[in-house]
Amino acid sequence: MQQKTFQWRTIPTRQFKEIISSLEDAKNKSTTAMIIASTGIGKSKSVDTFCAKNNKHTYRITVSDLYKKEDILDELSEQLGITNRALTGMRIYTRSVKIRLDKIAAALVQIKKEGGKPIVIFDEAENMKITPLKMIKALYDAVKGSCAITLIGTDQLLNKIYINKWKRNRDSVPQLYRRFKAGMKIITPIDKQIDYTAFFNEYKIPVGLQKLLISLCDNYGDFQDYLEPALIEAMEAGKPITEDFFRIKYNLPKLSKTAA
Repeated sequence: MQQKTFQWRTIPTRQFKEIISSLEDAKNKSTTAMIIASTGIGKSKSVDTFCAKNNKHTYRITVSDLYKKEDILDELSEQLGITNRALTGMRIYTRSVKIRLDKIAAALVQIKKEGGKPIVIFDEAENMKITPLKMIKALYDAVKGSCAITLIGTDQLLNKIYINKWKRNRDSVPQLYRRFKAGMKIITPIDKQIDYTAFFNEYKIPVGLQKLLISLCDNYGDFQDYLEPALIEAMEAGKPITEDFFRIKYNLPKLSKTAA
C-alpha cells in the first residue's frame, strides 16, 4: 500500500484575497498597481496562484539585488519571444536599452490591440536599484492604457521611490511613485488570533499547540516553517500532531502543570 504523502495546502487568507483582487483588477483594466505587504504575508504564493490561473499574457519577473536593467530586459524579451539581433540572420545583438525597451513596449501594445490583457508583474520589487526603477517608469509611459504594470514588495519599495518631506531620499523616483500612487494597495497586516484560525481548522491543531504557534510565529512564513515539518514528521510516525510532539521536535521546554 502506497504511503500517504503530506501536501501543504493554499489557504485563501484575507491577505491572499486582497493581493489576487488587486492583480485581477490591474490586468482587467490595464492599469498600474503597487502592492505593499510585510515579509511572510504570502505575497509570492499569491502571485504564483494568480499566474497559474491567468497565465495568458502574464509576465512575471522576481527581482533580486543583483538585477540590472539589462537583466530585466533580457527576461521580458525572453518571455515575449523577442529576438534582440541588430541585424537579421547575424549573431550581433543590440545593447541599446532604448531599442530593446521599445520592442518590448511594442509587443505589449500589440497584444492589447489583438484583444489580450497583458500584465507585467515585478515581484520582490523592493530589491530593485534606482536605474531599473527609472526604466520601469519609461516602460509605463510607453504602454500606458495597453498593459498593466504591477510592483509588489515590502515598504522598503516605498522608501526607494518616494521623497518624504521630512526625510529626503536623493535616489528616490517621485515620478514613478506618482504614476503608481492611485493603484497602491497596502495589504492588511496579519492578526494572528484571527488569521491563523483557518490553518488550525484545516490541519486540526489542538488548542495547546495553537497557543504555542501564535506565540512563536510572527507571519505565515514562520507558521509554515514550523508547522509543515512537524505535520510531515507526525504523519510519517503515524502519530497525531500534539503540543508535546511539537515541543519535542523543536526542543522546546515542556510546560509545567502549574504554568498550564
